[in-house]
Amino acid sequence: TDQVVVQFGKYGVYEMEMTDAQGKKVQHVTIQGEKTVLDVSALQKGVYLVKITSNSGQETLKFIKN
Repeated sequence: TDQVVVQFGKYGVYEMEMTDAQGKKVQHVTIQGEKTVLDVSALQKGVYLVKITSNSGQETLKFIKN
Protein backbone atom coordinates (compact mmCIF):
# COMPACT_ATOMS: atom_id res chain seq x y z
CA THR A 1 0.00 0.00 0.00
CA ASP A 2 1.11 3.57 -0.62
CA GLN A 3 -0.65 5.10 2.37
CA VAL A 4 -0.23 4.70 6.11
CA VAL A 5 -2.98 5.83 8.50
CA VAL A 6 -1.76 7.05 11.90
CA GLN A 7 -4.43 7.35 14.62
CA PHE A 8 -3.38 9.38 17.68
CA GLY A 9 -6.29 8.70 20.03
CA LYS A 10 -7.01 12.33 20.90
CA TYR A 11 -7.00 15.71 19.20
CA GLY A 12 -3.69 17.54 19.41
CA VAL A 13 -0.62 18.85 17.60
CA TYR A 14 1.92 16.21 16.60
CA GLU A 15 5.32 16.31 14.92
CA MET A 16 6.13 13.24 12.85
CA GLU A 17 9.57 12.44 11.48
CA MET A 18 10.20 9.35 9.35
CA THR A 19 13.74 8.02 8.88
CA ASP A 20 15.07 5.12 6.84
CA ALA A 21 17.17 2.24 8.24
CA GLN A 22 20.34 4.35 7.87
CA GLY A 23 18.86 7.24 9.88
CA LYS A 24 18.26 9.55 6.90
CA LYS A 25 15.18 11.76 7.32
CA VAL A 26 12.74 11.01 4.51
CA GLN A 27 9.61 12.82 5.70
CA HIS A 28 8.63 15.40 8.34
CA VAL A 29 5.14 16.71 8.94
CA THR A 30 3.20 18.63 11.59
CA ILE A 31 -0.32 17.39 12.17
CA GLN A 32 -3.18 19.00 14.04
CA GLY A 33 -5.99 16.55 14.68
CA GLU A 34 -6.71 12.97 15.74
CA LYS A 35 -5.31 11.10 12.73
CA THR A 36 -3.42 11.54 9.50
CA VAL A 37 -2.70 9.66 6.28
CA LEU A 38 0.93 9.54 5.15
CA ASP A 39 1.72 9.14 1.44
CA VAL A 40 4.61 6.67 1.25
CA SER A 41 4.43 5.97 -2.49
CA ALA A 42 7.82 7.62 -3.15
CA LEU A 43 9.63 5.48 -0.55
CA GLN A 44 11.72 2.46 -1.47
CA LYS A 45 10.91 -0.94 0.05
CA GLY A 46 12.45 -1.29 3.49
CA VAL A 47 12.21 -0.54 7.20
CA TYR A 48 11.44 2.97 8.47
CA LEU A 49 11.12 4.51 11.92
CA VAL A 50 8.39 7.06 12.62
CA LYS A 51 9.07 9.33 15.61
CA ILE A 52 5.91 11.02 16.92
CA THR A 53 6.33 13.94 19.32
CA SER A 54 3.58 15.80 21.19
CA ASN A 55 3.19 17.81 24.39
CA SER A 56 2.63 14.56 26.28
CA GLY A 57 5.80 12.81 25.10
CA GLN A 58 7.50 10.96 22.29
CA GLU A 59 7.02 7.54 20.71
CA THR A 60 8.88 5.74 17.94
CA LEU A 61 7.15 3.20 15.72
CA LYS A 62 8.54 0.82 13.09
CA PHE A 63 7.01 0.79 9.59
CA ILE A 64 7.86 -1.75 6.88
CA LYS A 65 7.18 -0.88 3.23
CA ASN A 66 6.79 -3.97 1.03
